[in-house]
Amino acid sequence: MYLSHQAKAMLILSKIPALLKKGTQGKETTLEDQHFLLGYRWNMLLSYNTGVRKYIKFAEATQRTPFRLPLSERDVYAFCYWAGRNTDSPTGHNITANTLVKYLLGLQAWHLLHEAKYPDTKQKVGILIKSSAQADANLPANPKKKVAGLQDVLGMVDYLMKGAGEEKAMMDLTIVAFWGMARLSELTSKKKTGTLNKATATLTTDVSFYQAKGVECVALAIRGAKTSAPGEIQRIYSRSLRNMLCPVLAIRRRLAKAKGEETSLFGYYSPADGTRIHVTKEAYRRVLKTITQVDPAIGLTGHSFRVGGASLRFALGVSTLEICELGRWTSDCYKLYIREYTPQELAAATATMAQLDSCWST
Repeated sequence: MYLSHQAKAMLILSKIPALLKKGTQGKETTLEDQHFLLGYRWNMLLSYNTGVRKYIKFAEATQRTPFRLPLSERDVYAFCYWAGRNTDSPTGHNITANTLVKYLLGLQAWHLLHEAKYPDTKQKVGILIKSSAQADANLPANPKKKVAGLQDVLGMVDYLMKGAGEEKAMMDLTIVAFWGMARLSELTSKKKTGTLNKATATLTTDVSFYQAKGVECVALAIRGAKTSAPGEIQRIYSRSLRNMLCPVLAIRRRLAKAKGEETSLFGYYSPADGTRIHVTKEAYRRVLKTITQVDPAIGLTGHSFRVGGASLRFALGVSTLEICELGRWTSDCYKLYIREYTPQELAAATATMAQLDSCWST
């Protein structure tokens, strides 16, 4: 069986090493294995790999190593008790019941990959998960993900616009992520240099401009998104603004800097040798931690800009239906992220937008 170069590029096997092992010992990953893995979204494979790593950590802690698949019923039950929260003896390695469910799905996919029979544990595991969920309910709720406001975006832009090629690419990425409610993984590249996989990367050729009610808009084709089905193309939509935070202008700047090449949309050419450098999620996160114009106490992450864009729209009266469509939320999970503005915060955001528009027009 022949696996195309593009298909291989979708799988970065070095990032899912635990999933590729048939227990604690390594196993050669065949082309058929890779073809099987391509049936899953990349983010799902990463989640499954994390679940398998958690199990291996459990096995090491309970003297179950070395081992080979399949796991026994007793192994799965003991893992659920060890990993899930319980009221009698909480530990530092406990996870929520919801996370435990995801990890168990990872163990099942692990068995499927290696053609090992997963034990019939559904009934008892269901009860163990319910017990852990009750223990979770007695703990304080996790805080919502941090939200980036207009002032945070302005702080990022003020800092990044003074930098070189990398910083300017990140500046435009920030603007597009905020207004397009995009995940950082959807706009960044998986590797810093080299040829990118067209099936997963966001390239300069994925951009299309159009007019809507006399306003210039832009659409970015996104492949391999977190909520997409295999092969599905989603789109990030943004409309032009009359100020320095215009996402359409940000994308036009990126296209101009790409010099007509089909390459990463968010990247730059090295001034030393002209090599194309792609902005990665890791590089963006490192820079985010160093920006003094953004209050470090806020604890912003790349996801903060997606949530921030949604929260501002909600505060301005945009319907949740439209927010979900534009943000590509497929369930009510958006409720976990959107932060309601106080009247004072809404007034400040509105005034900031008006001031930005005024500065641009003059």
